[in-house]
Amino acid sequence: FMKKLLFIILTFSTLCANAQYLTTHAKNIDCKEVAGVYYYLPRTTMKIQFTIQETMQHIGPFAEYAQTLLGTKDYISEEKKVVEIKNVSVETMSETDPNAVFFVYNDEKSREQNFNFSFDRNGIISGFGIDNVIDNNNNENIFMYDSAPDIEEVKFIDFIADEEEDEDELEGAPKKLTKEDKARMAVEKITKIRTAYFELISGFQEVNYGSSIVDMQNRLKELEYEYLSLFKGKKSVITYQKTVFITPEKIMLGNETVIAKIIDNEGFASPNVKGGEGVKLSFQTDNLSKYVKEISRDDIENGVFSNKLFYRIPEQVKMKLTFKNKTIFETNMVISQFGNFVLIPMNNYKLVFDSENGSIKSISK
Repeated sequence: FMKKLLFIILTFSTLCANAQYLTTHAKNIDCKEVAGVYYYLPRTTMKIQFTIQETMQHIGPFAEYAQTLLGTKDYISEEKKVVEIKNVSVETMSETDPNAVFFVYNDEKSREQNFNFSFDRNGIISGFGIDNVIDNNNNENIFMYDSAPDIEEVKFIDFIADEEEDEDELEGAPKKLTKEDKARMAVEKITKIRTAYFELISGFQEVNYGSSIVDMQNRLKELEYEYLSLFKGKKSVITYQKTVFITPEKIMLGNETVIAKIIDNEGFASPNVKGGEGVKLSFQTDNLSKYVKEISRDDIENGVFSNKLFYRIPEQVKMKLTFKNKTIFETNMVISQFGNFVLIPMNNYKLVFDSENGSIKSISK
């Protein structure tokens, strides 16, 4: 019995002597009482950039006469804005995870007071037990501003028909042209422009205009377009970019999350606005981390771990964006916070961490 007791005492003493570090969640520490080192694990943030195109349809002032005077049904009959997503780009970045900050300190019985850690610029752990760990995963600070659309005012040709002096026998005053009269005069202008264009390209005038004939043709076409737009209306297009930053959470796995909305006659809007069609983000995973036994949140936040460090095994996912039930973007990516926390021994080991996703890059004795 005495031999067994002596063996237990010696074993316990040896463990105490080797237990140089204690790791706990930072919320458990009063830094005024305990000296140690804080370190973060990273989480993944996504920058999703949308290229938006807005097409505004403007009614022409003589639209009501388009069918009767021009014989066309191809005209704009209502003021309208059509909003489209023309392109999507996605970039992932790493940042410190405020829910994964830990504190490492020396056991009171430890003879050594040595902290040999390496960090990136944000305080994310990049190494232990190795001097001058070079971290190549730092992202440059990115500041993104949504570009404001350059809105160009749409104007119709200033068509002022000369009033014909048609004396009214009763009043002796000139007769004012009605809107229909002006529309008919605009049709006459269109006919004259088309006749002039035909004569120009057919050589009817038998005049050598040289290279300037191309400019004359283009000018006549521009004039025709301007007069036709009085009936058919005009369209104007603006293109701009909107950027959405998303920090995925585990609750989003397997579910669709509305991250923005497209609202008819308005444009790109936040997901909280009523109405409109939602742009939906979803994640699907092969759940590779299911084979790694997860440490409970309660144990992580309240436990004290001897000679061990927390790291993460990130999760590989398929990210997809859909709009009106159509996929507009999809790709594979790694999301750190979708993975599980794992403990790794630190005594007598040299550890290098990936400060972008929180995983182990190398371990050596």
